Amino acid sequence: MTPKVPEEYFKFRKDEIITAAWKCFAEKGYQGTTMRDIAKKLDLSTGVIYNYFKNKDEILNAIMEWALKSENQIFNLMAKKNTAREAISELFNACFVSCSNEELKESSKANIYMWVEAMKKKKLKEMINDKHRQQIDIIANFVSDGIKRGEIQSHIDPKSMAGFYQALITGLQVQSVLIEDFDLTSYYSQIKEIIFRNMWQEKNGEK
Repeated sequence: MTPKVPEEYFKFRKDEIITAAWKCFAEKGYQGTTMRDIAKKLDLSTGVIYNYFKNKDEILNAIMEWALKSENQIFNLMAKKNTAREAISELFNACFVSCSNEELKESSKANIYMWVEAMKKKKLKEMINDKHRQQIDIIANFVSDGIKRGEIQSHIDPKSMAGFYQALITGLQVQSVLIEDFDLTSYYSQIKEIIFRNMWQEKNGEK
């Protein structure tokens, strides 16, 4: 009789495989990555990988679920902030400050490969669309709350602003991969200042 693997260990090993696969996808793309590549990244046999996932598609779906959980953690941190400014600053920091340029580039490459794969896989495309709609709705709610509290200028449309944030994040990811010597951290504060300058309601002569 095969002994049962403790749940904590099972989850730990599964998360390790997901992380290793994400790195492999960033290096070689989804099509270029094999189960052997993922196993090699962890110094494991492919048999161990197959104990957790039947194929790469299952791993890709797990990565999407993992990404959603990570983003929900960011949104939960935003919800704990006292003002819309603090909440949206938390979003910017999570996207642009919490990792190095190299980490951003690696993550962005994996995202781009996943978008390409979504053009071929209906289920993955639906997952990405659902994820996008959820992000838009959550960010728009923070903007809407800021308008109600008089923090954000009333003429701003919450969903349009949320869509702009998403487009900005996506564009920066693409630039980080395609543009030589791209250094996001060097002008992150300027990007934030430009956006915020036209967003906040003036109070006591300040924005």
